Amino acid sequence: MARTIAEIKKTITDAWLSDEALCDLYGNRWSTDGTARWDAVFSKVSLENLMAYVVASAHHVFEVLMDAHMSDVQETISHRAHTLTWYRDKALAFQFGFPLSEDYAEYDNTGIKDSEVEESRIVKKCSCETLNTVYPTILVKAGKDAGVLEGEELEAFTRYMEEVSDAGVKVTVRSELPDRIALRMKIWYDPLVVSSEGLLLDRAEPSTVGKTAVDRYLGDLKYNGALYVGHLEQAIMQQRGVKMCRIEGGKATFGGGSVAYVSDVYHPYSGAMAYDEADDGEYYVTEYINFEDTFKAEENV
Repeated sequence: MARTIAEIKKTITDAWLSDEALCDLYGNRWSTDGTARWDAVFSKVSLENLMAYVVASAHHVFEVLMDAHMSDVQETISHRAHTLTWYRDKALAFQFGFPLSEDYAEYDNTGIKDSEVEESRIVKKCSCETLNTVYPTILVKAGKDAGVLEGEELEAFTRYMEEVSDAGVKVTVRSELPDRIALRMKIWYDPLVVSSEGLLLDRAEPSTVGKTAVDRYLGDLKYNGALYVGHLEQAIMQQRGVKMCRIEGGKATFGGGSVAYVSDVYHPYSGAMAYDEADDGEYYVTEYINFEDTFKAEENV
């Protein structure tokens, strides 16, 4: 940001008054220890004061021009070939029901209330990734605060992403309900804290300790973040009343019925995940085991 003429002039005059050679040249008219005041040494109409003002003014004009140049450069950069982060930011800036300008495919919100702009920005969750295809393709996963883009919303958003994307880049938009995750788990619990059904004895949580922990883990993941089975086991063991945990398998249901099996890591198809505590009542279930009974049994062997 350009400095004012006064700020630049003070820099010049401070340097002048601290120069011992200049002070000697002027017959030691001032002290170089920083206590001297410029207006007490040189009058406003003196050649020295006018010269300092002219130089300061020239520097001020130069700095203003540099600020304008920097603004132009940043504007140019903002319209160059873009990164995935740029595509994500553009997706989050989508305004449902608003037209784009014809030059840089941007919104002109002049005269529009901030509350109206915010209300029109219906995309609240988004991630972008490149697909390994013949032509450059970017997969955009997007969703609202609660729910997915459907009908006119999805059509308008898809058209918008096509408009703002770089020439030659294909954009594929995906807005799906969260992948349903089912797990087969064994959880060893402390009988002083947890019941045989997996509920906290003090009923501090309405759900079982397993579901509470998994829901919290999935909720803490960033949008389109991967599920790591090892990390999830650690998260479950942090739950109050849980002694040990082992995840023996998992299944993800997504995209209207497609199925994928979870081993060590799972990347969500939709970008989000939700937990089904009992998927089929047989295999993908959680077995709660009394840790004290298990420990005593092992001691007696």
